[in-house]
Amino acid sequence: MTARPLPLAALAALALLPAAAAASGGPALDLPRLAGAAPEAVAAALGAPRDCRPGREKTEICRYDRHGAEIVFVGRRAEWLAFDAVEAPFGPEALAALGLPAAEPVFRNPFLIRWHDLGGMLDVSLHGRGGRLERVAATARRPPVGGTGG
Repeated sequence: MTARPLPLAALAALALLPAAAAASGGPALDLPRLAGAAPEAVAAALGAPRDCRPGREKTEICRYDRHGAEIVFVGRRAEWLAFDAVEAPFGPEALAALGLPAAEPVFRNPFLIRWHDLGGMLDVSLHGRGGRLERVAATARRPPVGGTGG
């Protein structure tokens, strides 16, 4: 897949998203909305990809400037999602900034917090240090065989 440039009107609307989310009290990053999304829907939320390259086994890996995102698309679905620039504290309270419900983690140490089966995600991991969130990694659920995922 080759990234196509977005129309100027779409780019202008994207520039307003962070301010609109903050003003509406919405999440800084709506992870459930991105999980399983098509490349076009991800680009609408994160902006055009900086670059994309083919991966293994019919995957495509795209990097985006917004939130320092790297998304692996499997069969045109965002399946593995990683973000290196999300403004949130390192702790369970970061879930709200990701559009996820509050929940008890299945694992926690001073550098990693992990949840399974959270907000429609297979797993979500927060990596941090000194109270600062450094990385968010998540895996979307795969649709049932023959299903559409949603």
